[in-house]
Amino acid sequence: MILRSILSAIIALLFTSAAHATGSLDFKAGEYYLNMTVSLEAMSIVDPIYFSTEQATSPISLEKKQFKIFSYDVRKKYFRATFINPNDPALPQSFTVYIQGKKGVLNIDGKKISFSADWSVL
Repeated sequence: MILRSILSAIIALLFTSAAHATGSLDFKAGEYYLNMTVSLEAMSIVDPIYFSTEQATSPISLEKKQFKIFSYDVRKKYFRATFINPNDPALPQSFTVYIQGKKGVLNIDGKKISFSADWSVL
């Protein structure tokens, strides 16, 4: 009876852990940095999303509702989205980011910047 209870608890823990699996996507493209937490099951971004530049004293927190996600798959390490600045000078200019595997391209301020992406799955 005790063994059955222990096995049930272990199985429940495994399913709970898998249901909340997350990962992160980080990159530095030129002078820009972006960090976000992603959900593996829901295939969605988890707030907040941090954006920074080399000149910034601290990162800016962006809301996921300001992003238009075109395609996204953590397992295939593919991400394509656009950040839309709602005409707020405190936020970065609108930008588009494409990532496939460990390579990506950031389009911002009329520049096309290639970079290496770091995917971490927890």
